[in-house]
Amino acid sequence: MPNILLVEDNEVALRATAQILERSGYTVIMAPDGREGLEKLYKENVDLVVADILMPHYNGLEMLSKIRNGHFKKDIPVILMSALIEESAKISAFNLGADDFLQKPFSMQELRSRVASLLAKKAII
Repeated sequence: MPNILLVEDNEVALRATAQILERSGYTVIMAPDGREGLEKLYKENVDLVVADILMPHYNGLEMLSKIRNGHFKKDIPVILMSALIEESAKISAFNLGADDFLQKPFSMQELRSRVASLLAKKAII
């Protein structure tokens, strides 16, 4: 069963997204901000990261940058998500190395599909 690190500062969104992933058969490790998310990433066995962009301490873009420029787990798949409408948020995410981007609000099926696709790619590589 793959482990997914879910990083989201909105408690309602965190619980709802975790529930979708858990019902899909994944183990979800939750963090309320980017700093705690990075700590859990390096301490836990994580197969994929799903993180919001707008968060305290380290936002999702800062967190992604630290993952991609680090020496440990820098190749882990990362999906960033945001309610920001500006295309620049999505472009910044991909420029920093995001594997995918979800525009909030997203459907349960879209989340499940993107997570499954990235985990399948990871298994092939």
